[in-house]
Amino acid sequence: MTTMSYREAMRTALREALAGDPRVFLMGEDVGRYGGTYAVTKGLLEEFEHLLLHCLQEFIDGQGMIRLKLFNQVKTCGQKRLDFVLYDEDTTRSVAIEVDGPDHFVEDGRTYSSAHMERVSVLKRAGWNIVHVPYFQWYQNGWLYDRNDPKFERLLEKFYGELMEHLGLLRGYIPGRQIDLG
Repeated sequence: MTTMSYREAMRTALREALAGDPRVFLMGEDVGRYGGTYAVTKGLLEEFEHLLLHCLQEFIDGQGMIRLKLFNQVKTCGQKRLDFVLYDEDTTRSVAIEVDGPDHFVEDGRTYSSAHMERVSVLKRAGWNIVHVPYFQWYQNGWLYDRNDPKFERLLEKFYGELMEHLGLLRGYIPGRQIDLG
């Protein structure tokens, strides 16, 4: 039997409910970034962003390119902030990575809200290429996917492919290595 505090048990139950049903949401003062009055919701929001950050760093390392730079919370278009920006110093191409948490969606948890769509429209008119990462795709049975899960590997492959497309990188290309054209 696992022993945990009441706070940990509540956090676990909330995590499972939020990830398992798109109609479930948290509402109240201080439940997001502040973690709630008794810290019951503390860390729920950050877990997803930390996993994404780790995957972005893995992408950069896997490309073997020190020219790729990762920036967090980039201010643009007035008051808008981009969660992450991946920038290629050689080509000056960049791609914004948006972590689309539950607040980006309407009540069903899968349809983007009009406020989100307007924000995206402003960013695209300003010239940003954006890769969206909807929170619900990164969860399975109430938990963030295990990094070694085959389903998660396929999700990452698609995500990395989108990044490569926006940055103009060739799949499988490593600088300095010969490419066999035939």
